[in-house]
Amino acid sequence: MLNRYTVVNLRIWERRYGYPNPSRSPNGERQYSMAHLVQLELITDLLALGYRPGKVVGLKMDELLLLRGNYDPKVAPSPRDQLVLIQICVDLIKRKSGAKLKSSLNQELLNAGLSNFVINVAAPLTRIVRVGRTSGRFTVVEEYFFNALLESLMRGAIVFAAQNFTTREEARPRVLLASSGEHRSNLELLLIEALFVLEGAHCTSISAVTSLKQVTTIAKSWDFDIVVVSFSHKKSPRSAIKNIGQLLSELGGKLQVSVDASCVGLVGRSLGWGCLLGLDSIANSVTSWLRALLRFG
Repeated sequence: MLNRYTVVNLRIWERRYGYPNPSRSPNGERQYSMAHLVQLELITDLLALGYRPGKVVGLKMDELLLLRGNYDPKVAPSPRDQLVLIQICVDLIKRKSGAKLKSSLNQELLNAGLSNFVINVAAPLTRIVRVGRTSGRFTVVEEYFFNALLESLMRGAIVFAAQNFTTREEARPRVLLASSGEHRSNLELLLIEALFVLEGAHCTSISAVTSLKQVTTIAKSWDFDIVVVSFSHKKSPRSAIKNIGQLLSELGGKLQVSVDASCVGLVGRSLGWGCLLGLDSIANSVTSWLRALLRFG
C-alpha cells in the first residue's frame, strides 16, 4: 500500500517534517519501527481521502485515528487494542512463531467477528507486512510465512461463514473475483470474498494470472452480477486507469475495482468513484445491486 510513498516520499517527509526519522542499520540503511508502519498506514489512508501531507505527516497516533474517524463516522478506526494486537503479530512474524501467531489471530477472529477482523486487523496487518518487505523490515520469506498462515485462516473462516449465510450456487448476487497477473498472493481477494459471503453473495474466484480479456469473457459467459478485479500495488496509476477503462467499456456498472490507496484519488477522478471498491463499502455494493434488481426486475 505504501510502496510508492516509501520510495518517493519518505525522504522528502523526513527533510520537511522531521518524520518518520527512522533508525539506521550498521550498513546505514533506514529501519522503520512498528510504530512507523502503523502510523504510515493511517497517513496513507488519509492522503487517499484528500488530506495534504503537511496536515497529517508527523501527527500522533491518536490524532491520526481521530481524523480517520471524523472523515466518515460510519467507518470506525481500528480500536486501540486491535492496533496493539497488530504490533504483537508483527513481532510474532519476525520471530516466526507460527503457533502463537495463528492462535492470536484465531482468538481475535472469534472475539471480533469476521467483518471486524477483516477490516480492522487482517487488512491493515497485510498492508503493513507488504510495506515492511518493501522497506526492508520484513524478508520475502517472512512475508510468505505470514501470507500462508492468514490465507489458511481466511479460507476456513469463509467456509464456515458460507455454511451459516446459505451462499448456495443459486444465491445472488453472483460475484466474480479476479486479480491482475502481477499478484503473488490471493490474500486480498480472500479478504474481499469473506465480506461478500457475509452479505449472502455467491463468490467465484479465478486465478491471479488471469488476463483482463479472460476476465471479461468469463464474466459475460457466466452472467455474473458483480465483477471485482484487484489491481497489483506494483501497477502504475496510469496503467491501472487504462486497464480499468477497458474493463468498464466491456462490463459497465458490473465492475468494481480494488486498487492501491495511492491510486484511489487518480482513478476516482479519472473514471468516476462508483467503480472503486473498499472493504468497508462491500455491504453497500450488495445493497445497491439488490435495489437495482428490485427496481428493474
